[in-house]
This record gives sequence, structure tokens and C-alpha cells, in this order.
Amino acid sequence: MATLPKVIFLKTESVIFKSGKALEIITPGMLIEEVSTGLQKASVAGGNARKMFADFQDYFGKGIDDACAVGDKIPYGVPAPGSEVYAYVAASATAITFGAPVQSDGAGGVMVHTPTSVVESGSATKVIYADVIVGYAKEAVDNSAVLTATRIKIEAA
Repeated sequence: MATLPKVIFLKTESVIFKSGKALEIITPGMLIEEVSTGLQKASVAGGNARKMFADFQDYFGKGIDDACAVGDKIPYGVPAPGSEVYAYVAASATAITFGAPVQSDGAGGVMVHTPTSVVESGSATKVIYADVIVGYAKEAVDNSAVLTATRIKIEAA
């Protein structure tokens, strides 16, 4: 049986570590975003997303399964392309295959990337996001029939 990682950043040579105030409950491994008052879960499914992942509060003796409380100082990392991250996947998320591109699920997790289709002859307006893929799956995870969240190893894009 494989041993599960006990850290979020699996290869840290090129990760910039920072910290900020949590505006909501955030679980380590979640994709987060910075707003003017602090940090929150990445809130746009399939939208542009900075590659910022919540880390765990080891200075409080917490591990990767311990969420931070609202108002806590939470560490996070901004990985460079090629860095490996143990990212959060929500319960009942669609299966992610090895090598698949992943994007924000709009609630702090990552999900398999779904490209936007564009019909050039129609009159509908489509928004195309240029920075939507946050990484590529380094393993396959099928959480579609599971009622608890899990994590997936990804390589930052």
C-alpha cells in the first residue's frame, strides 16, 4: 500500500511561501485567491486562477487534514511550473486521469479541465480564460462515488 504524503508541497525547490488572513475555513491543499481583505477559496470554476495553494499550520501543530479557522493566519505557497503539489479534490468530483489538465472547481478544489467551446457563426458571447489550467495530474483519482474529499498529486502549470 502506498504511503500518502503528509505535506502539500512535494517538491519545494521553486515554491514561494507566504501567509495571509483566512476569510473562511480553508483546508490545506485548496486552491486559494487573494482579495483585498485576505485569502479565500478560489471562487470561479474554470476561471483564471493564480497558482496559490493553502499549506498547513505546522506552527500550531496541525497537519494536512486540519482546516484553518476564519481569521487565522494561513501559510500558502505559489509554485513555479514543474513543482509538485498535493491539491484538494472535492467529494463526488469527476474522475481525473493521469496527465489530465486541472482547473479550479470554484470552491477551493481542482477538477478536470473542461475547455470552452466557441461557435464562431453564432451571436452568443463566450469568455475565454487564458490562465485557467493550474496543473497536470501526476496520478489518477476517481472521487466521483466518494462522499469525502481527497487530494491529488499535480505538477503546477
